[in-house]
Amino acid sequence: MEYALPDGQLIDEHFDMVVLSVGMQPPSGMARLARDLGLELREDGYCQTTNLSPLDTTREGVYVSGPLAEPRDIPETVMSASGAAARAMTLLAKARYTAVAPKEYPPERDVSGPAAAHRRVCLPLRHQHCRRGGRRRRHRVCPYAAGRGVHR
Repeated sequence: MEYALPDGQLIDEHFDMVVLSVGMQPPSGMARLARDLGLELREDGYCQTTNLSPLDTTREGVYVSGPLAEPRDIPETVMSASGAAARAMTLLAKARYTAVAPKEYPPERDVSGPAAAHRRVCLPLRHQHCRRGGRRRRHRVCPYAAGRGVHR
């Protein structure tokens, strides 16, 4: 393999294996985003974090994930995004369900008593239900329902 040194000198060497990789840089808008959010960046342009809290930034309540913290592959990015979302949810836990209004239901009516025997209830029988068990099933259900004050 022949390659050039920074001073322009050409070198010809033999290798058993050569791995070529594209260097990863922070996203182009990272510096502006960090400035707008009040975050500190490291010398290499990635977001400042600590070893013990890799999701925490220099601003409380702002969490970092994926390639904004350091070069990461997709599984690591997904994992750190889940962690950052979980950290953000802990801040919202105190307010959870505070904006939910309790459901109001109408008052229940008493349907028992002497009028209950004459009360009519509708029992819809679909054609599909009758076909599943054949005609016998429908003929068994209808008299049962009629005896309970249910009419078709």
